Amino acid sequence: MEHLILALLIWISAHTDYKIDVPQPALEYKSAQELSDMVYDEKILKENRFVVAAIYHIPTKTIFLNKARDFINDKQSAAILLHELVHYVQRENKASFPCHTASEPEAYKLQELWSKENGVLYTGLDDFELDFVAQC
Repeated sequence: MEHLILALLIWISAHTDYKIDVPQPALEYKSAQELSDMVYDEKILKENRFVVAAIYHIPTKTIFLNKARDFINDKQSAAILLHELVHYVQRENKASFPCHTASEPEAYKLQELWSKENGVLYTGLDDFELDFVAQC
């Protein structure tokens, strides 16, 4: 996993102005239910929740990964890891955003580009959805 993270960080550096001479983020594997509970308010019914593949937890600088996914051998999962690494690098480089959700378009655009370069079907957000998600 360390090699994959390093390769993805190098790719991020080649496609942005972010410095990657930062320590690798902490990784922790959790079940889909545990990730869902971290992301969703308890008022949202479990049957209305999306399956969460990964999240970057800002306070602990930890990327939580869905333990059911193969991030090393499955390129679509690796693209999701790249998305979370973008958030990690944004924070480590002290990138300025009016709120956390405003950092999402850059992460999704880079995930889309990496996916295209690696022959992966991109299943992320379109421009309309990105505008919605990025609202503070």
